[in-house]
Amino acid sequence: MPETGIAELQEIIRVIKQKYNYDFSVYSPAPLRFSIDRVMHNHYLKYPEHLVSRILEDADFFEEFLHEISQSSFELFRDPQSWDFIRENILPSLFASSAKPEIWFPAASNGASLFSLLMMLKLNFPDKKAQISLSSLSEINLSQISSGIVCNRCVEGGLDNFRKLFPLHELKDFFKPSGKNFSFEDPSLKNIHFIKQDLNFNGMKDGVAMIILRNILLNYNLDYQNIVLSIITSLLKPGGFLIIGINENIQDFVNSHKNLIMLEGPENIYKKI
Repeated sequence: MPETGIAELQEIIRVIKQKYNYDFSVYSPAPLRFSIDRVMHNHYLKYPEHLVSRILEDADFFEEFLHEISQSSFELFRDPQSWDFIRENILPSLFASSAKPEIWFPAASNGASLFSLLMMLKLNFPDKKAQISLSSLSEINLSQISSGIVCNRCVEGGLDNFRKLFPLHELKDFFKPSGKNFSFEDPSLKNIHFIKQDLNFNGMKDGVAMIILRNILLNYNLDYQNIVLSIITSLLKPGGFLIIGINENIQDFVNSHKNLIMLEGPENIYKKI
């Protein structure tokens, strides 16, 4: 069980909304409480009221807070069967319909999915171009992803997935040692559009051909999941693709809105109609 209680969580949410206009009541309470416990541990804050004081008094600390509570596991080519479906079915369709399709990674906490896509494009579609954007709540997330620096363990954790998809290539061709870490070396990283977003995705561009929102909806309560899906699908162009995690279920949204169809297979990949 998380150490932060429900009443303490509600006070933290109230303070953040009042001070910074971020409404974290849309998050699923249990994982948010665990994330807050992690922040308090990392910053040697013994009681939730100490966290509240830091949030109120230090805007830089709040940026660190946004970064830490949004963290998720880093795994290159997570669920490789999904990435194989993207390679064999989705990307050829995108490039057939547009010389430079727009691709968006919303609410990103790390660069695992972005780096995976860039490697796939380099190895399987070297003569194709895409306009790629990545947005995040946290400026720190954006800075870390754009730097290309990842930990040794993160790279090693994706090695088996990479080998399943690219048995004739080496992951080390993309990641070079950088001190105690690794650096993602694909030059296309410099062309990515990195965007600071808010919880309501205000200011995001529409007409996107593919949105990769994998394993992010699980962070939110059901009502807000539906709000996010409404916003996301409104920005997706007809015929565009929405890709979510294989353990995420949006069937109720699909049934009620009738603007998405699920493609064949277990990959949780949808097409806007």
